[in-house]
Amino acid sequence: MAVLAGEITWATAGVRTFGAALAANPWMLAASALIFAGELIYNYTQSSPLMLWVSRSSWGNDNTWWREGNQNWNSLTQLTKWLELTQAPQVFVEARQSQHHKYSTSQREVYETYHYVSVLRLIVPQAKPNQVKLAGFVKRKGSDRTIDITQSDLLAKPRVNDDGMNTVYEFAFPQDSQRHQSLEYLELLVEVTSKFGTVLFEEQSGARFTINLQKPENLEQVDGNGNLYLVELLEEDDSQLTHKKALESALLPIRNKEEFR
Repeated sequence: MAVLAGEITWATAGVRTFGAALAANPWMLAASALIFAGELIYNYTQSSPLMLWVSRSSWGNDNTWWREGNQNWNSLTQLTKWLELTQAPQVFVEARQSQHHKYSTSQREVYETYHYVSVLRLIVPQAKPNQVKLAGFVKRKGSDRTIDITQSDLLAKPRVNDDGMNTVYEFAFPQDSQRHQSLEYLELLVEVTSKFGTVLFEEQSGARFTINLQKPENLEQVDGNGNLYLVELLEEDDSQLTHKKALESALLPIRNKEEFR
């Protein structure tokens, strides 16, 4: 009423109203501030990879205290980050079920059902075979270290299919139950060199993957295919059992098994 009567301004009225609200209920104001901060954090952390790339690229805003903004990438770095978003290698596994003998009683034999990896599939979009290198290390049960298997029959002789758009590698895994039970983790490093000469995910020496060979059914199942699972691409701060230098030194071009004949 005082504003309408011309006794005070709207700005003064706003300050007085805010002060009265704060004095009456400071906890409500604090809760509102926490909710607002939580919304900011949630919206940023839940942003899609595409929106994160936009915010960090030359189209993004400046950095603020609550979000990461324009990274001042040069044009080649910005293009490479776009390729990492749209052409990242993908790893899938086909998992099958089997049974192995668990124990015996006086009345019956007891068997346990388990899943095992039968096929490992690596898809590299928009890349020719000569642009791809691979390193692989495996951890066996009971061991605290990993073993280089890059040149073993497990990884060295895949089926390779280049359809002009993607290069697809298929690695057949051992089918005997003893080897299923002995292999625990598989760690991969995939180096892809773009046609512009840059290495995708160069900060990590390439795209990295870790596969739990004992529990492949815990991976993300591909819709419409009950036996196919997607292996998640590791982030930069995700660790692996194999040292980065060991993975880098083991990198080799992947040869089609037809080349060995």
